Amino acid sequence: MTPRVVAVWTCIALALLSSALTLPDTWRWLSEQHTELEELGPADRIQAPGFNNRLPVGGFDFFHANVHRGDSVYVLARPGTTVRGVDFPTGARTFARYYLLPAIVVERPEDATVVVGIGRDPRELGLRYRSELRQDPFYVARIRDPS
Repeated sequence: MTPRVVAVWTCIALALLSSALTLPDTWRWLSEQHTELEELGPADRIQAPGFNNRLPVGGFDFFHANVHRGDSVYVLARPGTTVRGVDFPTGARTFARYYLLPAIVVERPEDATVVVGIGRDPRELGLRYRSELRQDPFYVARIRDPS
């Protein structure tokens, strides 16, 4: 056998061993998650990741009501960390990616049709907005309509 074939079989063996060792714990964790979530209603299931990470789900409801299909959203979040040790802006952007669907979260404010702010005023960015809504400490600032 060539060294390449040995390396391939070694990688396959390690992957199978790793799967076999972690499967029981992973299966148990997934079963616990399923049990917890099956008791929740449909709206609560969507909000659960936000609550679990101490994100302001009420603010995301405000954003969701003011963000539309086709929008590109920039999330401007206050500094800090979530309960899981993730920095707050990253946690907020991650949650927004699915909670604000079908809108799309973008990485740069220049690419956005809407800026949502959590504890930070979108006017900090120096952009011109067509409209601004505020429900302290949450902001929705529309730059333009989606195309």
